[in-house]
Amino acid sequence: ILQRTNNTIEKQKSVLELQNKNIIASIRYAQRIQHALMSDLEQIRTIWQETFVFIQPKDIVSSDFYYIDTLRVDGTPKHVFAAIDCTGHGVPGVLMSILSYNSLKQTVKELRHTNPLYIVTYLNRYIYEALHNNRHHPLNDGLDIAYVVFDPAKNELEYLGVQMPLYIVRNQQLLEFKPNRFMLGCQPEVPHNLTKQLIQLQKGDMVYMFSDGYPDQFGGTSGKKFKKKQFRQLLISIAEESVDAQRQDLKETFSDWRGIYDQIDDVLVMGFRV
Repeated sequence: ILQRTNNTIEKQKSVLELQNKNIIASIRYAQRIQHALMSDLEQIRTIWQETFVFIQPKDIVSSDFYYIDTLRVDGTPKHVFAAIDCTGHGVPGVLMSILSYNSLKQTVKELRHTNPLYIVTYLNRYIYEALHNNRHHPLNDGLDIAYVVFDPAKNELEYLGVQMPLYIVRNQQLLEFKPNRFMLGCQPEVPHNLTKQLIQLQKGDMVYMFSDGYPDQFGGTSGKKFKKKQFRQLLISIAEESVDAQRQDLKETFSDWRGIYDQIDDVLVMGFRV
């Protein structure tokens, strides 16, 4: 009886191991698809040289993603940078991120408009209609976004944030620009008081966009959150370094802080220097 029981357990173990292997393989293939959609560092730096992206998924694939592109309006190039945090993580998160990425890309390419108000308004409509196509199974998922259009000729930045702030480090001082407060894609229309901000940049400014995965991570000696105050201090301390060194510092600091604690969310930090 004991031998039969052991044989049954071994067979069940083998089945579970095979199922787990197949599931992991499928998720890793989804990761390849997600990476193929987003520009790699070499492509990013053809748009703007002094740029970095630190992205670290919680579960192989990420609900956080970035979008970087160049628009030419009347022959004048303007650079688009966007950081996006979709609801969920893992498989549900990557499905939301792929839907959101394609919607954002389609919106930017179709409208070819430099005004973030138009882009975010249309993006909201795309996401809402996609998630509410089946009236029997509507979803209440959405995304947060920091969307900027940078005009290098004028050193002007148009920023529109939804739940995601914008940080600029200038001369070892951090400037914070507040976002709009609602979730994109959860309602058919954006609020009437949706606002953007026009920011005059200076040479040497470091501009940062990020999801909440980094400051919300538990760790340290007491298992507390990293928090935005400490995150702001970290950005001030590294802002004058090269963008590659900044990315490495962010990666190492996050790993050291997390220590023995599980990563609780996807992480995205991106920045560029004027």
